[in-house]
Amino acid sequence: MPMGMFLAGTTTEKVGILAREFPHTTIILGHMGLAPADDEAIELAAKNDNLFLETSVGSYLIVKEALRRLGSSKIIFGSEFPLYHPQVELEKIRVLLKGGDFEQVTSKNILAMLAR
Repeated sequence: MPMGMFLAGTTTEKVGILAREFPHTTIILGHMGLAPADDEAIELAAKNDNLFLETSVGSYLIVKEALRRLGSSKIIFGSEFPLYHPQVELEKIRVLLKGGDFEQVTSKNILAMLAR
């Protein structure tokens, strides 16, 4: 099964267990946990250095809260293309962040992961 594909029975809590059990494995939680799991995802990312949140389809308010609580180093830009237009998702991040933090979320975090 391709990486990133949804698995039946997967929950944000189970992703948190994986992050704790495999602390040297980088985990990206897509859609910031999605809907009611958003706050739980932010809390888990705060507790686990290896857990990062991806922004696609995340609401403006939850992305703003994640940035406030976690900082830009724990957030990965995502667009959910082709379902969502990348420019719209990018503007959500641009409104929230300027300069170095914008670059951190939109490119530097994922590039650092790929370089490991």
